[in-house]
Amino acid sequence: MIAYLAGLIADKQIGKGRIAGYDRAIYQYGYILLIETGINIFISVVLGVICHTLPEVLIFLLFFVPVRSYAGGWHMAHAWQCILVTNVTIWLVTLGAVFFSRCFTGGFWLAADMLACAVICILSPIDTEAKPLEEEEKIIFRKKARMICLCELIVNFILFFLSWNRLLCVTSLSHSILVLSLLLEKNNKTKKARQ
Repeated sequence: MIAYLAGLIADKQIGKGRIAGYDRAIYQYGYILLIETGINIFISVVLGVICHTLPEVLIFLLFFVPVRSYAGGWHMAHAWQCILVTNVTIWLVTLGAVFFSRCFTGGFWLAADMLACAVICILSPIDTEAKPLEEEEKIIFRKKARMICLCELIVNFILFFLSWNRLLCVTSLSHSILVLSLLLEKNNKTKKARQ
């Protein structure tokens, strides 16, 4: 459905002369990503409003999406799977932050985040079959992922000093989810290489 809609948008752009016909596949892929991202953000915001965790949802997205864009990681085979897993994850993290932020100190969450950021910096970027990267792109993506992690870690130090444990918990969990995604994709690549 999403691919069909993206194809219609690309065809309309070609018809108006805004893009060349030979670029259709590239634009269609871009529109697919744009539509999927829009759906994910919309559902996430709705869940945040319903669960009264909108600040946590927005912080999760603000910390997860930029670094994920450059670090890479595990991808689902179908858009609906990605939308489902992404929103269940956001729901669990934001609701979990309400509970877990009371169970552990800000120092624990900051230390956990520092560890997660270190792992992200070491492992990233991990490309996939759907998004292969050339060596030059890997160097650029690695630098950007590390820079984003460093900036987000600085923000986490500020959250720590302000004693905003709940938001610090969300940011730490968002980086931990990304580490899990990177490890899953690394494991997939290792299995495929052995076959």
